[in-house]
Amino acid sequence: PLGEGESDLRARLMARLAVELFFSSAAERRLDLSHHAIALARRLGDPAILGYVLDAALFALWDSPDLEAWMALANEAIDLADDVGDIDLGRRAHGYRLLGLIVQGRAELWAQETEIGGQFAERLRQPQHLAMTATMRAMQALWRGDFAEVEKLGPC
Repeated sequence: PLGEGESDLRARLMARLAVELFFSSAAERRLDLSHHAIALARRLGDPAILGYVLDAALFALWDSPDLEAWMALANEAIDLADDVGDIDLGRRAHGYRLLGLIVQGRAELWAQETEIGGQFAERLRQPQHLAMTATMRAMQALWRGDFAEVEKLGPC
């Protein structure tokens, strides 16, 4: 049983429930669960639990009006992934940061983050990540109005 105490299972369950609530009208509950899960994971001090919870929160809170706080979570997840050598968490966290930069319209950092994502894609050799990098490069070219580059990159 889950019980009332603090545990890694409680942190993971709260985080996962927040993800599932993304597809509902329970925005306040989703926000509350995410913040409680993050606080609990930090108190537990286990990097694997914190990584799982941050990753889940980044998805669950994607539509948050507080983009700066959301970006801070992405940066925390990137730092954690770097510290513990979690390549997959690093890839996902950089992907979230890329999305935040796109929303912010920060094109100068968008290209840099895309290239970081490309390095992860090359390292992991997973077709979906390679395709996402190609798509992001084409989107950047389109954003700049560089239609020749878009055509050169071809269909993604």
